[in-house]
Amino acid sequence: MRDILVQVTHFILLYFIGSVAFYTFLLISAFFSIIYFFRRAKYSNLTTLLATKILPPVTIIIPAYNEKENILNVIESSLKSTYSNLYVIAINDASTDDTLNIIKEHYQLFEVPVIIEGKIPTSEIKAVYVSKTHANLTIIDKQKNCGAGDSLNIGINACFTPYFVTVDADSLIEPDAITEFIYEAMTNESAIVVGGGVYIINGCKYKNGVMIESLLSRKLVPALQSLEYIRSHLFSRTGWNIFGGTMSYSGTATLFDRKAVTTVGGFDTHNFAQDAEVIMKLHAYMRKNKIPYKILFNPSATVWTDVPDTFAAFATQRDRWRRGLLRGVLRYWYMFFNPRYGIQGMICYPAYILLEILGPIIEFTAYFCVAVAYFLHMLNGYQAILYIILAWGFVSYLTIANMFINLVTFNRYKRTSDIFRIFMLAIIETFGFRQYSVLVSIYGTFHYFINRLRGKPL
Repeated sequence: MRDILVQVTHFILLYFIGSVAFYTFLLISAFFSIIYFFRRAKYSNLTTLLATKILPPVTIIIPAYNEKENILNVIESSLKSTYSNLYVIAINDASTDDTLNIIKEHYQLFEVPVIIEGKIPTSEIKAVYVSKTHANLTIIDKQKNCGAGDSLNIGINACFTPYFVTVDADSLIEPDAITEFIYEAMTNESAIVVGGGVYIINGCKYKNGVMIESLLSRKLVPALQSLEYIRSHLFSRTGWNIFGGTMSYSGTATLFDRKAVTTVGGFDTHNFAQDAEVIMKLHAYMRKNKIPYKILFNPSATVWTDVPDTFAAFATQRDRWRRGLLRGVLRYWYMFFNPRYGIQGMICYPAYILLEILGPIIEFTAYFCVAVAYFLHMLNGYQAILYIILAWGFVSYLTIANMFINLVTFNRYKRTSDIFRIFMLAIIETFGFRQYSVLVSIYGTFHYFINRLRGKPL
């Protein structure tokens, strides 16, 4: 028993040391890219440069279900984009509240007889509306509620532009975000996906789709998630650019090549994490068929989104995400260390499995082993503390490093008090919230496999 426990703890320590080394490499790689994106955004006027109808048209696709409180905000922010050749399609997923009526009244919608070609199989459409006040705004009303993946596929079928951007209905897209997306796509040959930076809108001041003041939420749960989002969207996904893109981008801030997504059959309608799954699907398809492509990330393309503000709501969301991610990664298991899939098969997919999917499981095992070793007198108090610092201190190190990078570059939070709170939250997150997040991931993992045994998709 003792020998097994020693071997397991040694493996866990090696795992965390390897994780620190890899994430440090990503951090260094991301730093220079972040500086480049920041200088480009600050010292060059892309809006003026790309202010022409000659550039390719783009469609913003917004799936919405019971979003009466947020729907006008996201549509307004989309319509106020500085990118001139833009269309907006909002899909009402058979909402049971006043989402559709609110849009009808505000934008003076009228029904039009439109037949949408079903290149991707979807549920039935009830009606299509066009705005009298904004000719580039279309609303599609679905016959029944079938989820965000189905709504996105309907939007793709209705979309006629070469590119589309997915934005959640509880979000706010910054005016120059589409310009940043398109510039990245147009200046990189064979780009089929461009991810954007996502920040937390909870606690911010905004009106009519315009951000008035970006503030760190006063509530603990959204504030702690702000650290996670900065880690993920400022450094992690930027750092993955060197490897040709990560395996997952946020559905609330990603530009896609319509032809590429249509070719792979669109979004998985049975997956809660359809935004992550489609990225893996594109990697697998392009590599398998030896089609040149690029999946990129631009932290300057910014979208603000609403997140759960209670521990219970957070657990519900992450349980769904975890099950969706497991469904996605397990469908593409054949990429794992498969040289046929190039750098994605040899580095990106394995790293995603080892760090993102197995990470919470290994961390949970570490908590258990430390507790058992301590009670078996294999570790004294000093050794246990040292173990925790070595194994889990890297989370605080990454967070604080990201905060400094954020401070000297984009710095979305301007108040000194917010910046101070972010650094304090980096310590709080490591001892308490992170353990809670790990437990939620473990629950989501068991939930997924139990559902699979019961014949459910996730």
